[in-house]
Amino acid sequence: MLLWAYTQKKQSADHDKKGLPIRKDAQKLLKKNHYLAAETARKWDVESAAFYNRLIKIGLHHNQAMCALARKCSARNFALMKRIHNSKNNSVPEQDTTLTYIFKDQNGKIIESKKAREIVLEKYPSKKSLQKQKQRTTALN
Repeated sequence: MLLWAYTQKKQSADHDKKGLPIRKDAQKLLKKNHYLAAETARKWDVESAAFYNRLIKIGLHHNQAMCALARKCSARNFALMKRIHNSKNNSVPEQDTTLTYIFKDQNGKIIESKKAREIVLEKYPSKKSLQKQKQRTTALN
């Protein structure tokens, strides 16, 4: 698993020290691509949006939540690459081993990407969209 961005820990018996910096131990291009993939996943994937929203609600900063989501996405990518590698080694060379991203709702039911985007926009709206809605309602009143 790629451990490229993680928060430093300083703990004693029942106390965690807050406000420690995020460590960044990896190549810049790799970090950038994982961050961008996490940003896209946050906007399109229901599970990723729920994970990000949960982290924001407990008080993490956007960058901390994005690093956690990017780390989760990198673990998924590693598992996918491993599965592709194993399937290429174990299968007949003529077989097509393409894997596609599957969107699922909160119950694990497979859905289309457009439906996933609708669910994300409905259940996990961004701060900007909430501000726009608030401005519209105040302008109408």
